[in-house]
Amino acid sequence: MNYDALKLKTSFSVTLTPLLKKMEAQGLLLRTRSSVDERSVIVSLTQKGYQLRDQTVDIPGKIGSCIRSETQFSVR
Repeated sequence: MNYDALKLKTSFSVTLTPLLKKMEAQGLLLRTRSSVDERSVIVSLTQKGYQLRDQTVDIPGKIGSCIRSETQFSVR
């Protein structure tokens, strides 16, 4: 593993772990250690997590359409 890959892997886990812990505390996901590699964590949604995902699935598209609309009006 080169330095950039190691740096990316480290920064990913450092910034993602607190978010995953909060989501786990809210009952949205489960984190379990891999039986194959203890360094890996398997993240899976709970039923509550799936319900939230279903409620929010349209949000990225709606944000994107708002940004595109604003861009069309501001371009001269």
